[in-house]
Amino acid sequence: MTSRLVDLDPLEQELALEIRAQRWRDGELEAEEARALTMRLYLKNELVLMLQAAGFTDIEVQGDHNDAPATGEDDFLVFVTKS
Repeated sequence: MTSRLVDLDPLEQELALEIRAQRWRDGELEAEEARALTMRLYLKNELVLMLQAAGFTDIEVQGDHNDAPATGEDDFLVFVTKS
């Protein structure tokens, strides 16, 4: 599977990717598929504000599913809250 960035709109915080998958068996290409994927980008503080506006409290931001506080090195953020 491969992907490539097709478009990035920093003002709208949106990016477009093309994802291409290939299935090989015994050195022969059996199937190939390409899809477009559009993603919206949110920053940590934006998500915290949205959660607060929705009524969540005690918001904790953890990193990479490791139960530790998030850092700039984490690839994923996990938001733990109470409603």
